[in-house]
Amino acid sequence: MRRQFIWMIGLIALIGCSNPTHRRDRNPEPIIRVGLLENRDEIYFMVGGPFSIFRADGRFVAKSARGTKWKARIVRSDSAVFEYRLRYWMTADHKLAFEKSHELAEKHLRPQILEMPSPVNRWRIKPLERVIYHVVLWETFPTRQAAEARKRELAARVGLEIMEMVKKPAGGIIEIASTEFPLSYRFPSGSLIITDRFALLDVPVGEGFHWADTLNLVYRGKLQFLINRNNKLTAVNVLPIETYLRGVVPAEMNPGFPLEALKAQAVAARSQVLEKIARNQAHEDFDICATVHCQVYRGLVRESESSNQAVRETSGMVLFFGDKILDAVYSGVCGGHTENNESMWAGNPQPALRGIFDGKGRPDLLDGMLRSEERVRRWIDSKPPVYCNTLDDDIPTALDYTKKYFRWQETLKREELEASIRKATGQLFGQLQDLQVVERGVSGRATRLRVIGTGATFDIDRELTIRRALKEKTLYSTCFVIEKHNGTNGLPASFTFRGAGWGHGVGMCQTGAAGMALQGMTFDQILKHYYQGVKIGAVY
Repeated sequence: MRRQFIWMIGLIALIGCSNPTHRRDRNPEPIIRVGLLENRDEIYFMVGGPFSIFRADGRFVAKSARGTKWKARIVRSDSAVFEYRLRYWMTADHKLAFEKSHELAEKHLRPQILEMPSPVNRWRIKPLERVIYHVVLWETFPTRQAAEARKRELAARVGLEIMEMVKKPAGGIIEIASTEFPLSYRFPSGSLIITDRFALLDVPVGEGFHWADTLNLVYRGKLQFLINRNNKLTAVNVLPIETYLRGVVPAEMNPGFPLEALKAQAVAARSQVLEKIARNQAHEDFDICATVHCQVYRGLVRESESSNQAVRETSGMVLFFGDKILDAVYSGVCGGHTENNESMWAGNPQPALRGIFDGKGRPDLLDGMLRSEERVRRWIDSKPPVYCNTLDDDIPTALDYTKKYFRWQETLKREELEASIRKATGQLFGQLQDLQVVERGVSGRATRLRVIGTGATFDIDRELTIRRALKEKTLYSTCFVIEKHNGTNGLPASFTFRGAGWGHGVGMCQTGAAGMALQGMTFDQILKHYYQGVKIGAVY
């Protein structure tokens, strides 16, 4: 009880103190909506002082309300209404959309082009403004089942995908009630709670990874509760993008890393959030999530002066490839060589996201040699002097934790692997006899893994799918070689994975960025090393 009381006092102090916001005489920065929690029956939160509640139309619900700890719940829900279309093509190119509509007409199907502005058009930032064109059949369907039936009927003539469209979003009435006093307020879904800072309790972080945890997190900005399509609660943080980045940079990169590395991280993170929203990847309830699926955002708790300085000194800066903002993906430790984007995810090769040698020398120094099984084995054993090699003792303390990722080894029992593979893939393959890497990317990462069982043999494709299939808490990376240890009855007893790196390896190597900064390189030099052919510019 005493420990809980001390924790509560500390959290109230953190959300109760306030500093003036730094303002600049420049174009206003974008305001974004970050999804913090989804699909909850109830959400507990705290505020450190008086707060106000506004409806979506700007009307007051409550002014200068008081109370520290609150519980939000739904008291009435109105379900969302959807309609379904069959989509033939999606593009940002109007000419191509017109050509694709003609293709449908030539198949004696009536086409329609739907124009949908990207959510970032509301910011009026020209490099971000775009329209997405959806080439669809003229027909609409009231249910997914009806759309599926028509899709099957046309399958021999044309390939189509189901497009779900929200005709009426979910809504209803939400109640917040004090857990300390007989006090409550009711307001429509989408109303804003206006407070300087707030805390959400029991927020899951790192789900599915070895660092998974549940934390109480403090955030700057406004709090919005929504009723989502599942008639559950969603909590959204509404705040300026630069304030958001103050909670992203130290969550994605240790704030003890050199300043130039932190500045590179700030530019990459800013590019990624803006590009994702511009590409119309927005969730219907918010612009971007707060998890590793998008970018890890932990609000105020992880902020530090060094990471805030990095955000401040790069304010508005993003990476461009041509005239478009780059989706500047990054990972923790590349292991000495980064990877091509198309080897990790579906999609076309991106010139800026080529796998490169992460050390002094030409980017193509290894020239694809790591696709070879024997050379990958030697690579993992050699521990080369690349930027992300932190095995030397003479490194800053903040980098100590990265040593276990540069080169690693893990032995898993056959029974463990059987259980995790079945859970991840749904495949019934009997008992595990062998695991074989069938294909590798330029960094040596496995992109296809063959599972040989007593009952079936099948392949697992894609980096993250392989990592999750081999270990419930996700293997560090797929840059590994496998050693099989024989047991009884002709079956292996266990498998040892000897590997390099942590994460998918595409784009910037965060530990390598720190290594480059320690050697005196600037944030722009770091970014141009990892993202080939890019330019850096400000969008606001």
